[in-house]
Amino acid sequence: MKHLQRATLATQIALALGAWSVYPMGAALAQTASAAKAADSGEIQSVTVTANRRAEDQQKVSVSVTAVTGASLSILADLIDKSLLRKSQTGQATRYDMHELIRQYAEEQLRTMPVLSAATQQRHGEYYLHLLAARSEAINSVESRAVSDELNADIDNLRLAWEWAVINRKADLLQQIGFTMWIFLEKRALYREGEELFRRAAQMAETLRHEPATDRQLADLLWAHMTAHQGYFTFRQLRPVAASRLCAPVLTLLRQMAAPLILQQALFAHGGASWFHGDFAAAVADFQEGLALANQLQIPYLIGLHHVFLGATLYDVGEYAASFHYLIAGVRLARQMGAQRSLAFSLSYANRTALALGRSVETTAGVEEAVAIARTADDSFCIILAVEQQSLLHQMKGELTAAYERLSEANALARQIGDGWSRSRVLILLGQFALQQGDSATARHAFVAAYELARRAELLGHAVDALAGLAAWFAHQGDARRALTFAHLVFNHQASSHA
Repeated sequence: MKHLQRATLATQIALALGAWSVYPMGAALAQTASAAKAADSGEIQSVTVTANRRAEDQQKVSVSVTAVTGASLSILADLIDKSLLRKSQTGQATRYDMHELIRQYAEEQLRTMPVLSAATQQRHGEYYLHLLAARSEAINSVESRAVSDELNADIDNLRLAWEWAVINRKADLLQQIGFTMWIFLEKRALYREGEELFRRAAQMAETLRHEPATDRQLADLLWAHMTAHQGYFTFRQLRPVAASRLCAPVLTLLRQMAAPLILQQALFAHGGASWFHGDFAAAVADFQEGLALANQLQIPYLIGLHHVFLGATLYDVGEYAASFHYLIAGVRLARQMGAQRSLAFSLSYANRTALALGRSVETTAGVEEAVAIARTADDSFCIILAVEQQSLLHQMKGELTAAYERLSEANALARQIGDGWSRSRVLILLGQFALQQGDSATARHAFVAAYELARRAELLGHAVDALAGLAAWFAHQGDARRALTFAHLVFNHQASSHA
């Protein structure tokens, strides 16, 4: 009897420790899981379970396993003695390893017990989704980095729990955790995965909306919520037109409902897509409305995001004083929250505006801080942005070699990570720099490459800036006719930031 109990618990624990193939996962998620497994160079697959709290005594460290399986600590110890589990300590968290062959065998056994399998899946899904929900406030606080790291340690379990909720149409749970999941994925820069997770949830919600027995208001809100987040991750992957199309009907629906949190998220996603696409007026309007809602909700992380994106967009329309005001407010909020990524982003954009205002003395130290933060975190996106601003400061001081080295570094990194948004902008700066140095061939190549990148990614603002660079290049070549033709295109385009 004891042997049977141990075998049954082992199969349950196999699921609790991340048996991915239990669910019919979509191709994108399956690839993500495979990549994660391939990254593990050892024979023992790391288990993604951890303690419910970061500072627990030894008697409580196994809460996630026991909550899912019902196994006591003594039974877990017995499984460890029988080499079915291996326990390891990471900081204050106790984690468990299971050999891959044992996991596969346990999974096969679990499939022969459908009732037990379904019950274990449910306990697993509910446990990890409730864990995510319990972090909804802390992830917006000064503890945000620690919470993000904690959740990342359980990312496979969170993926599995999310998929369980979608398959089993757990509308209430998804509505409760959607916002926290969005923040977590954004902080980890998991844009492709975020789009896929929310797309699947939005599809499920759309099905619910057309079923007569469903709660239509709940289904509508869930669809709007999931689609807004899907739209955000879509524009972050440089598909702003598709993102705008996703968000437009969401905005129409939400303006008829009392759902300020979801509405501000849809405004943020639509505003970001509009900004990337060069529709600056629409972006400013969206961010202003979203900021008003974020202030009403009193959620610091959202208030900070709207400040920074609004400030960055106002720069593009030449409203430098207003831009600087919002960006410095974003810096202040990021410091208060201890949000290092937001701080690096805010400091870099604040320097760009300060240069336009002739106030770079106020932001020079901030750029060095942004570079240090980004390099410490190995955050490629923020490194590119901060190093780009560093190059402009070098150029202003006449330190041309250092300026060119920083721009070249930013360009190489943007190419390496496939960031067309950053690379098209950096190429424009490289073209301007080369033109000032009399390197006509390099300047033309940079401007043309920037235009092609921006055009393919629907980044109309950057495309227009590249055309402005080509207009200057033709003027430098003495070709007044073509210079004027390009200048006319630039000044009359709706996405132009050139007055």
